[in-house]
This record gives sequence, structure tokens and C-alpha cells, in this order.
Amino acid sequence: DVLGSRGLGDVYKRQKLYSLESSNKTLYDITTKDPLTGAYNFETFKKKAQKLLTQTTKKYALVYVDFADFKYINDVFGYKYGDEILINYAATISNELRTEEVLGRVSADNFVILRYYNEKNDIMVRQQQVDIKITEFMHAMYGGQAVSVQCGICYLEDLAEDLQIEGILDRANYARKTVKTGLNRKYAVYDESTVSYTHLRAHETLRHL
Repeated sequence: DVLGSRGLGDVYKRQKLYSLESSNKTLYDITTKDPLTGAYNFETFKKKAQKLLTQTTKKYALVYVDFADFKYINDVFGYKYGDEILINYAATISNELRTEEVLGRVSADNFVILRYYNEKNDIMVRQQQVDIKITEFMHAMYGGQAVSVQCGICYLEDLAEDLQIEGILDRANYARKTVKTGLNRKYAVYDESTVSYTHLRAHETLRHL
């Protein structure tokens, strides 16, 4: 009958709409997400982070993350285990992210996180909680072998000038690299008063080469 046909037609239209929405979401994920971890790819992260920074008055910090000696994990235990660590780490961060915060994967074992805070110490505490969880995950696998997480943190309120996201990333990454060369440190905060302008400029230039 007519009513039955109309009902079936409505169901078909809803199914078609759902299928279209699913296809659009899949396409969106392919073009914006890192296929391994589900974090935003670097280009999408930069766009979303820049948009957040221009649309809110919240206090933000950018955290640039790197695993120390991650090559050791891949070489000794295989890339599958290395991938499991990265997937677990991204999931752990994603689970604690708030609205108006964003996570991205730069490449390999490098991640970037834009978080907001009321007190500066909030950023350090949250990052430490995430890093403890991934260390526990590593300790529970393959005889307890683990590598440390090293982070550079840039608080935007400490910057002497208003910067676009690229400049903020440079400064957080600069801080991260000081951890690499330090002993028994996992976190470094970008401090304009102690940074050589020449060294920072050289770092920015190298990034663009």
C-alpha cells in the first residue's frame, strides 16, 4: 500500500543519508588524522591549534613530546611493539583532553599537545600523569623495558611577542631539544630570558630547509 511504500522510502532515505555521513566521516579521518594513532596529522593540528588560539582568551601551553631512544625499542623488540606504544600513548592523551584542546602527531615518536590551564603547574601535572601511564604500559610488556618521555613546554603568556602556531612550535621544540642534551631531566620550559636569539633563529632556519 501507499503508506507502506512511503515508510520503506523513508527508511531507504535514512539509510542513504547515514551511509553518506559515514563516507564523509571516513574521508575526513583519512585527510586529517594520523592513520596509526588517530591523532590529528601535523598540518591539521596546526590549523586547529591556530583557530583555538585566535578564538579564545584561555591561557594555553604547547607541549612538544619525544620518546628518548625510541629506535632502541624498534630495533630490539620490533616495529609492532613500537606502534603499540605510540597507539597507547595517543589514546591516553586523547582520553584526558578537554574541549578546546588538541593533540597531533608530528612524525615518528613526536607528538604535540595544545592544552589550556589556570595555573602553570596544571600542565606539568597532567603531562606527568600521562607519562606515568605510558611508562607503566611499557613496564608491563617485554620484561619491563621502557624508554623515557621528554617534553618541551612553551607557555604562551611567557612569550615576549604574539606568535603564530609555527613560532610557538619552534619554541616548544627548542625546549625539548635542551632535554635531549641534559642529564636526568624529562621536562624543559621555554624561557625567553635564557635563550640565545641566534641559536633560536638557526633552529627555525633549519626547520624550513
